[in-house]
Amino acid sequence: MSIELTLPSRAMAESMLRELGWDERLTGHKMSPIVGNMPEELYTFADAADFLHLGSGAQLLIKGSPAHIGYIDPTVLKAWLVAQFGDAELAGAIDEVLAQGLNPWMVLVPIRELMQKRLEQVRSVAA
Repeated sequence: MSIELTLPSRAMAESMLRELGWDERLTGHKMSPIVGNMPEELYTFADAADFLHLGSGAQLLIKGSPAHIGYIDPTVLKAWLVAQFGDAELAGAIDEVLAQGLNPWMVLVPIRELMQKRLEQVRSVAA
């Protein structure tokens, strides 16, 4: 991925490591061929970064497979990042990914990469 993120401030990093309250949480959806769509409440930035997941198509087609997709609506994710942490830069980077015109499932891969990159930065700055 060629999108670069600047290091967050210490205050932002500390904010992104805190556990959020009920009214601040983000809801993702675990999509599975076995059980269907199940909402999952995410209370930390790390939870959201780790939740995004795209299982392989082959795994998803195997009967009884535990494979799943961890989906968060990118528009909801961007709004949450800005509202809870003030991270307009990461939200803008997600916009760049969306502008690439990838299908709705394939955007999860680069968005997860960006989220993981930010999580590494946050942990480094807050250490």
